[in-house]
Amino acid sequence: RQYLGRYGPSAFGAFDVVLRADSSLALRNARGDYQQLVPVRPNQFRIREAPEVTLEFSVVNGRATTLTASDAAGEFTFMRQ
Repeated sequence: RQYLGRYGPSAFGAFDVVLRADSSLALRNARGDYQQLVPVRPNQFRIREAPEVTLEFSVVNGRATTLTASDAAGEFTFMRQ
């Protein structure tokens, strides 16, 4: 639950990190589409539908404050709202 919430806005818009009915984490974009997060190590995930993307949460006092997405094109940081 430390990761749940809205991140953004950015040039890519805002999105939510949500808990699915099966207890998995997912990204939900503005259209309502979901992308499942696959844990890699503490605070780090990959997107099942785009495994080349690594997502890393910065956690302060048990709560995520930013989410950084990395791939071959570069790195983008999204602030938790």
